[in-house]
Amino acid sequence: MTEQELLQVPEELRETFRILDEQGWNPRMCDTPVPYFDGRVPCGIPAEQFDCVPEGYLLLPSGSSGINSRFAVSVKGDSMVGAGIDDGDELDVICTPVASDGDIVVAYIDGETTVKMFFTDRHGRHWLVPCNKKYKPILLEKYQTAHIVGRVVKVHKEAMRGSYRELDRLVCESEDYIIRPEQTNSERVVTVVRNVAPLVKQRRHWYAVYRALIDKNLWDRDEQNTFVEMVAAAVPDHAHLPTTAELYRMEVDSFRHPVRFWDESKAPVTGARFKSYVNIANAVFEALT
Repeated sequence: MTEQELLQVPEELRETFRILDEQGWNPRMCDTPVPYFDGRVPCGIPAEQFDCVPEGYLLLPSGSSGINSRFAVSVKGDSMVGAGIDDGDELDVICTPVASDGDIVVAYIDGETTVKMFFTDRHGRHWLVPCNKKYKPILLEKYQTAHIVGRVVKVHKEAMRGSYRELDRLVCESEDYIIRPEQTNSERVVTVVRNVAPLVKQRRHWYAVYRALIDKNLWDRDEQNTFVEMVAAAVPDHAHLPTTAELYRMEVDSFRHPVRFWDESKAPVTGARFKSYVNIANAVFEALT
């Protein structure tokens, strides 16, 4: 947009237009009224010409062509679906009697109008070609009165709406549609215990599991006996089941605090043994995410 064009934009919108222009959007003011005709131009077989009295006007950006050289119509039928034009779409048309091969045109044939793609074959004959195999091309020289009314330059489409039945079918076929009941806290704890049990190599290691569950508000600090019973029920064949005495024994120094505050220099174990407790606690946290 040039500075002169920008000056035509209302002052309150100039900054917005300037930003859009700098980002390459090429904003345009919809300030040109284009007549909109009540008739629907067929995208099928030619039909009676639309009413010459416009139903109303559409505001479009002013372009190289004059105001009176453009008009808008809606279409009817499915012969141009291959070109992205569906029943009910609105077409922005420039009035011109001339078309090039591949142009989508509004054509007038013996008092009727139609929308097709213009094509000149190798023998110089002119055709109107549909974009749907259900319809046959129209050879213009068969008609006494046939000419191009205009060239389609833009298609205005309404937002698509999906069928409820089709959407329901697609959703029901999704693997995520299966409703899985959420686990209770006690079920989550049992699942976590079973997942991290292979990391536990001695009875004392269960303290890391116990402390991590407390940190996540999934276990009460005063329920050591219940924890021991739960683990025995969850993994009865484990070689190193916990005891209440071992839990009490490890709950000293920095291990009395949440895992994030464990300090090796103030812990009851150090070195590789300290890291094993930290690793087990972190495995619990990961299993809960």
